[in-house]
Amino acid sequence: MSFSSYDFCPVRGDLYSKPSSRSITKTVRSVGKIVAILGFSGKGRIEAESYESMMAEKPVRKRRKSGDEIRTTIVNAATRIVMEQGAARMTLADVAKAAGISKGGLLHYFASKDALIRAMITAGLDSFEEKTTAMIASDPTPGSYLRAYITTSFPAERADDIAAAMIAGIATDPDLLADYAVESTKWSDRLRDDGLDYLHAEVIRLAVDGLYFNEAIGLPPLSLPDRAEFLKRLIAMTRVSAEVQR
Repeated sequence: MSFSSYDFCPVRGDLYSKPSSRSITKTVRSVGKIVAILGFSGKGRIEAESYESMMAEKPVRKRRKSGDEIRTTIVNAATRIVMEQGAARMTLADVAKAAGISKGGLLHYFASKDALIRAMITAGLDSFEEKTTAMIASDPTPGSYLRAYITTSFPAERADDIAAAMIAGIATDPDLLADYAVESTKWSDRLRDDGLDYLHAEVIRLAVDGLYFNEAIGLPPLSLPDRAEFLKRLIAMTRVSAEVQR
């Protein structure tokens, strides 16, 4: 028996085994890891917040888009391409790339280019309705709907290629033409409650549609000054009609 690895304990009055330097080193290291993880404060308190925050740091999963969100992303991408390049040059591959999805993913939602154009036109009609409704809310006077109709129909200097896509879609898709006819009937019905002489209001609306479709199919346009004056006079006619009604 070797006493080199033992020492005398004056309290108990016997020998006890001395820990080796290797075991001391391992113990110190273990304690050091615990301190590092739990974070002992200078007063000996355990700062559990540090440990909890470490455990809470987990990878955040991105929320998956819903089907409706993906459809909207695709339609918006297609709209941008048509605005920049024209409906004839739009390809499904380009739309998929712009939307950040595969072509196969796009085809899951829109089986053909015609289906996508149809969705674009439907979205355009919905947007038109939202914009006119918002404008009416800020103009409670007679003729407000017709003025909103005129202004919303011509948000830019010229009718854009979305209008051209609408023309093409209506001409080749009977279902889309039927949908457009329903919307047109709604527009006419709203004119009856717009506080103006109905036929006078219809003359103005059909003039608006004439200019819109004239630009959409690429017929020789009015000069920009004449176009601006044309729209200005149509707006003025909505107020004249309101005066006549009084």
